[in-house]
Amino acid sequence: MIDTETGESCTTDSDGVRSCTPYYRLRVRYGDRTAWRDVGHGTYEDTHRGDPARLRTWHGAVVRLEVGGHTETYLSPADQSLALRLAATWPVFGVVLWAVVSGRLSGLIAFPNLGWLGLSLPVAGLVHGALFGASILEWTMTGMLAAFFTAWTAIGWRMEWRWRRW
Repeated sequence: MIDTETGESCTTDSDGVRSCTPYYRLRVRYGDRTAWRDVGHGTYEDTHRGDPARLRTWHGAVVRLEVGGHTETYLSPADQSLALRLAATWPVFGVVLWAVVSGRLSGLIAFPNLGWLGLSLPVAGLVHGALFGASILEWTMTGMLAAFFTAWTAIGWRMEWRWRRW
């Protein structure tokens, strides 16, 4: 490990409210390359300049860092690319499936169906987590998001069915 860095990343919303998030980074050397890697607060606090670090690389990218008794993992560029493809594929698949099952695209933008389309984020997250691993928190948050959009869709479809009966 060559160097450490900490700071804040700040944004201001449209109401002028500023919020800042701290970040912690370590600079590591492997072969003739160096790279800055984001780490958690505990890793940053327990690591000092010059501490030896064990790195795992994949096609030239650092995917795992072990230093100071802590382990940090990172997505490889191929993993990041797959995550974007999954996020883009689900809505396209949903539109095609809707067109095949219903025979009409006009109802796709109705209130109940927006919840179904909202499932694209948690479905992509669940598939990505299953393929590349996810923490308990990521599984929980993704599951809660999936439950929310599933409930939205079910309630919306039920309400729409009742409205059509009148």
